[in-house]
Amino acid sequence: MTLAIGPGITLRPGVAVSAPMLPVIRQSLQFVQSETDYLDVAASNDWALSTTWTIEWWNRSAKASSGGDLLTVMCQNFNTGGIQILYQNGFQIQGGNTIAPEPVPGVWTHVALVSDGTNLKLYYNGFSVYTGVAWNINNTTDAIRMGARGPATFQLFDGDLALIRISNAVKYTTTFTPTITYGVESDTKLFLGPITPLVDTSVSAHTITNNGVSITTNFPSVAGAQSLVFNQPDSDFMSTPASADWNLGITWTMEFWINANNASSAGIHIPGGQWGLLNQGGWYGGIPNNSILIGLVGGYLTIAQDPNTDIQFAEPTPQQWTHVAVVNNGGGAGQKVYYNGVEQTKTSGTYQSNGWTNTEADLYIGRLSNQYGGYSSYFDGKMALIRISNTAKYTAAFTPTITYGVESDTKLFLGSTVPWVDTSASAHFITNSGTELSTSFPT
Repeated sequence: MTLAIGPGITLRPGVAVSAPMLPVIRQSLQFVQSETDYLDVAASNDWALSTTWTIEWWNRSAKASSGGDLLTVMCQNFNTGGIQILYQNGFQIQGGNTIAPEPVPGVWTHVALVSDGTNLKLYYNGFSVYTGVAWNINNTTDAIRMGARGPATFQLFDGDLALIRISNAVKYTTTFTPTITYGVESDTKLFLGPITPLVDTSVSAHTITNNGVSITTNFPSVAGAQSLVFNQPDSDFMSTPASADWNLGITWTMEFWINANNASSAGIHIPGGQWGLLNQGGWYGGIPNNSILIGLVGGYLTIAQDPNTDIQFAEPTPQQWTHVAVVNNGGGAGQKVYYNGVEQTKTSGTYQSNGWTNTEADLYIGRLSNQYGGYSSYFDGKMALIRISNTAKYTAAFTPTITYGVESDTKLFLGSTVPWVDTSASAHFITNSGTELSTSFPT
């Protein structure tokens, strides 16, 4: 016997009908700085973490912090014994110690602060950006205030936080791939998860007091490829300190993908007559001959030579992605420039040794240094996958890729998923002055 339940639909006795599965909606916590909104996680002995712990979350700030506009992620009190994590012109922890640039606003970034009893490490999207001394957390009397400076109600966070987890274990010891599926484990002391982010779903299940925090369906996805945006009218650039790594001698490769907004010959946004791409010592005006200098000027890709004579190539076509590789294999005929793997013919200049050995000047990306005088000409466009190697990577035509990364000879690498963090073995500290990220990426 069958039972008709609609036109053309029958059901045999004893067969159950399941309710339709509803899609799971993942949610994040939304903090609106113009209002007094924060969460309090009750005081607990669980916060006696000592020096072995992991605090992690996904971060999407609505804006960058400033000296007078602090953004607090979480804070117990103003003392060194409590949890205190905030942004003020950088990533700050207890005692007002700035240890790294803050996560880029408007972009979901996984942040993990890990103390292993000896070292404190900070990871962005799974890459280490800081190593310091282990931090002792032992405040069991104050609540953890999420989104405001505890125990007060000021210096409020502005933006979204998701997947906040505090563990009494060292979750990460080296580079890792962050996920959006981590949850409660045996060492978890707090977890504000993806489905009920206003409820602590850990074993401890601490009481959460909500003061105006709402939820949003904006949720992180594992970071995809991103490029760096240099906005010349806003004077955006990046820099990294002087280093013995910039003693490259006469065998090296500088490579990057570039997408300029305009041709340099158009004279748009070029106050000094050129755009700096990679530079240590300005442009003349006392520039040491051994300083890195690659720039765009008057329609040409220009490379500094010693002594102060330049070699030029027609610049890459603007408004399209081009892979550029500048290779020096012992100088002379071993110096080559490739666009998209094709060797270019120089338009002027004479090949020389071009030994870059300046270890005393900072390296600037997206502008010229003015350390030795000259202009600070800022680039106007996008760059991606910037790599400096101490070998001649290309000596003949090749097919460029968007998957190259760190190798044993790599001195600097600004990659595809965290392009404003040097992920090479040296992991040079990068100062970011206004550059933003874009999902525009070479293919």
